Amino acid sequence: MAGVVVSLRNRTIGVGERAVITGSTGKFLFSNLPPAEDYLLRASFSGFATIEIRIEIRPGRRTTQHISMRPERDLAEVIEVVGKGNIVQLEDTTTSTSFQSEFIEGLPVIGREYQD
Repeated sequence: MAGVVVSLRNRTIGVGERAVITGSTGKFLFSNLPPAEDYLLRASFSGFATIEIRIEIRPGRRTTQHISMRPERDLAEVIEVVGKGNIVQLEDTTTSTSFQSEFIEGLPVIGREYQD
């Protein structure tokens, strides 16, 4: 994808953030980087989720990293909030307990009925 902003940094060895923009073929290149194990590569493009990848740069070798950009909407989370009435009734000062039929049926009363 062309026009993706790709940045690279390594705080451990003091390499500040360097950024490039991918070309028409989607390729990018960082040159003259000191070797290290914990570089943070970040790719961002408007409308797509930002990708962060930890990579290792080894001495004397070219490191290739393939990145797949996904639309932000594919990674969005939906949270549904459902409101319910008050559990505690503030107008009533009496104490009461309610049991559902499932609870009563599950009571361990062996050989007798709860109504007896």
